[in-house]
Amino acid sequence: MVDDDQAFRDHSLFQDLSDEDFKKLLDISQKIIVEEGGYFIHEGEIAENFYFILSGTVAITKSDAHHEHEHCIAYLSKGDTVGEMALLDHQARSASAKGATHAELLRIPFQKLKELAKTSPAFDKMLLHITESISSRIRQTNTAVVEALEKQLNEFKMRAGLGKLMINMVVTLCLFSFFLSWITNQESGAVASTVVSLPLTLGFVGLFFSIMKSSELPLRTFGLTTQNWRKAVTESILFTAALCILIELGKWILTHTTQKYIGHPIFEPYITIHLAQGMNALTQKEWWWIIFVLYFFVISPVQELIVRGGLQGPLEVFLTGKYTPLKAILVSNLMFSTGHLFLGINVSLMVFLAGVYFGWLYSRHHTLIGVTIAHAMLGIWATMIVGFY
Repeated sequence: MVDDDQAFRDHSLFQDLSDEDFKKLLDISQKIIVEEGGYFIHEGEIAENFYFILSGTVAITKSDAHHEHEHCIAYLSKGDTVGEMALLDHQARSASAKGATHAELLRIPFQKLKELAKTSPAFDKMLLHITESISSRIRQTNTAVVEALEKQLNEFKMRAGLGKLMINMVVTLCLFSFFLSWITNQESGAVASTVVSLPLTLGFVGLFFSIMKSSELPLRTFGLTTQNWRKAVTESILFTAALCILIELGKWILTHTTQKYIGHPIFEPYITIHLAQGMNALTQKEWWWIIFVLYFFVISPVQELIVRGGLQGPLEVFLTGKYTPLKAILVSNLMFSTGHLFLGINVSLMVFLAGVYFGWLYSRHHTLIGVTIAHAMLGIWATMIVGFY
């Protein structure tokens, strides 16, 4: 029994019941309390009752035995009925129901309701209202299924496009690393290699751009967007400035602890030029120093377009599950750093570590603007000012 709550009494489901009929309905019904997470309908059981929600929220769930998972397919609240489908098909429960919150329900037995329907046509109308409610819910379910299928189809098309894109990107990156390695081995010194490899790099960027365009994916997938660029630039400058201070501190520690660096000053702007060419003329060094700095401003956006835009960005969309951004960062930088092994394991390791930092910056805003600035800052500071080699 439940109290004759006026709001409950005025529900459209009971609009054709007289006061006497409504009292008969209450006499055959029972009020139950369901706590949050408590089940009152179990999938597969024989259906004997349906429920009217007096208060709270109920979750309808479907179990997935293959994946040992439970899917929530709907939420019902005050004024909704639960479990009435068995009135039509007389089958076992096709889903479970539990309290999503603390809930109060009215449990109405099928058999006794059918017996009342034999004595009063008003109960026949009530059953008709329940049938109409079931029909409406099935239509809503059909709409939801169609929307879910369309979404699934769109995701399939997107993943197919991303898969093709990733294959093309990996092949192109491998070819790029191969040709860069060949040029470096053919030319003596960093200056000559840079002069020859820059046109090759720009040529491959054109190929990357062509692959991206043919994928028909939005340009923002590749970080080619100005969205959040102010915040991205600000954070990139601040974080990279702090990292530059740490690099300077690291160089100072090395000059006091490592044989290779003992006796060296903290700042060695010409050290890489000297090691590569053995130049003695200060003016020549200054000119090549300026050229190398300008080279960083050219190569930084190029490399970020390849690694962040061409690899990490699509991987973040393509991969699923936990820690997707982290996996995308590690995989993309592992691929790129592997392509630098011909320069030595130390160079490859530094490329990987720096790339993880750049990947973290990119994952915060997904625009190439900030991370490109960070790349140029860090590269110029570490190699052309502090002089790590």
